[in-house]
Amino acid sequence: MSSRIPEATVDEILRRCDLVEVMGRYVQLRRTGRKYVALCPFHQEKTPSLHVDPEKGLWHCFGCKVGGTVLTFVQMMEGLNFREVALKMAAEVGIQVEISRQAAAEDSRRERAFNLLDRVAGYYHELLLRSPLGQSGREYLAERRISRETAERFRLGWAPGGGRALARKLEKAGFSRRESLEAGVLVERSSGLRDLLRDRLVFPICDTQGRVLAFGGRALGDVQPKYLNSPDSAFYSKRMHLYGIHLARGPISRGDQAVLVEGYFDVVSLHQAGFPRTVASLGTALTPEQANLLHRYTRTAVLAYDSDPAGQQATLKGAEILEEAGLRVLVATMPEGEDPDSLARKNPEALTEQIAAAVGVVEFQMDCLQRRIDLSTPEGKEDFVREVLPSIGRIRDSVRQDAYVRRLAYRTAISEQRLHWRLRRSRRKPEPVRHRARAFDVEEGLLYLCAANPEWIAVVREIISVEMISREEMRPLFSALLGLGERKEPVTLAEFLPHLQEEGMVSRLTEILAQEPLQSTVEDVRKLAVLIRDRALRERLEVLREEVLPTLNAGQMDLEDPLYQEYFQLLRHFHGRAMQ
Repeated sequence: MSSRIPEATVDEILRRCDLVEVMGRYVQLRRTGRKYVALCPFHQEKTPSLHVDPEKGLWHCFGCKVGGTVLTFVQMMEGLNFREVALKMAAEVGIQVEISRQAAAEDSRRERAFNLLDRVAGYYHELLLRSPLGQSGREYLAERRISRETAERFRLGWAPGGGRALARKLEKAGFSRRESLEAGVLVERSSGLRDLLRDRLVFPICDTQGRVLAFGGRALGDVQPKYLNSPDSAFYSKRMHLYGIHLARGPISRGDQAVLVEGYFDVVSLHQAGFPRTVASLGTALTPEQANLLHRYTRTAVLAYDSDPAGQQATLKGAEILEEAGLRVLVATMPEGEDPDSLARKNPEALTEQIAAAVGVVEFQMDCLQRRIDLSTPEGKEDFVREVLPSIGRIRDSVRQDAYVRRLAYRTAISEQRLHWRLRRSRRKPEPVRHRARAFDVEEGLLYLCAANPEWIAVVREIISVEMISREEMRPLFSALLGLGERKEPVTLAEFLPHLQEEGMVSRLTEILAQEPLQSTVEDVRKLAVLIRDRALRERLEVLREEVLPTLNAGQMDLEDPLYQEYFQLLRHFHGRAMQ
């Protein structure tokens, strides 16, 4: 988590940083008792749902379910990585961060790579705007009605033909052969180094801070491939980034909505047409990492892909990925023969109407299916329901789910009762899974109460051990909790962070710790601990039952066998209530 910064140093940074003062630079905090509240900057809201607890050193938004430490907040607000934020805040509070020679060398290497890529972007940009070599690129942009102002905003460029101009320029600027190859702007050929992009319009790909990471190049005319993109590198992976995010993240956050399109020109045209919340995936299908990046800034995504069959399939697949990331997904359909880019150029008002009229994914799916499935036959109805019902089942909100069941019933003339039965049947899970889901709530409740009232930890320590915690990612947290000595002050988020095994647990942990104080007693804590212990013991009893009884009944186990003794002791513990 600390990216080579020692955990002790991170702890000291968190201890010295004034959580309220730092967050107050970005949002207006209002005090309520010992906590503070504010409107969350990561989604649109009218009632404050961002809670700040300086005593525990954490913040959490109960609206969009994100949270963390002061470092997490600055990281999300400024789009920096963890190490950059830690160094920034360390300098503010006067902490000298020791950086190893290896880390310093890596920093220097990254800095030179960013410098190289920025120079390349500037070189291509100058050629497009001012050089005779960029004339064909300027003419092509004029044909597509892309203004000079938009070209400057996106730093569009032109890669000249010939194949050696960039290589010579980088060599003259002092960059080595290895640096140019690692940055992905040159390629090795039998004749020597060659420019990756030649005779192409260039789209710089940036991170959330606007730093150039890679390039996409579009050929003019019938040259194949039409698009050529930088390869993945040590600091760039196309599955982790979105084109246009550095320009769109502010408007997306303020409007609590993103428009997701397929290509570079779609993004450029829509921004020019007045849709600054537009981004695109990078030459590949939408990835979970890109969906998670988008979720940092909004809760709603509008998919505006092409209207052809391939676009419809990409829409349904992308919607599933976005929903898995916790986003609410709408679909804007393009008129036949149009794509977002062409519609933005020809008729921005029509595009505005299409986006405003975006429908839910299920509605879009039913519209597409109804064009190819005959609903007048029983077989057609069965196929239709089989396709649509899983999409309805993925909807988390019960009101929306019921509404779509009614719409499905109307389209297929199948009763709502029958569809609800099918939906419930498809969701059935074995009883042990439901039991475990309830157990997780008990464990989180116990963790919260002990963190808020550390004087009760000793009571819990006498009842349970870490091995009795059923949720694997919770065990390190309980290990840290049960290992604490006597204290009165609440356990802070920073004390748990080194024990987190999954990045996604940070928001969940802040949600647990940020709960309002409960009117609980040590007896409540004892009962929760006993529930966890008895659940674990019952599971162990079932395992032993399967091992012991067959062997015992076959006369192959002695009553002094350790397994039998453990089984017998557990039966006695439950006073014979376990199944014989």
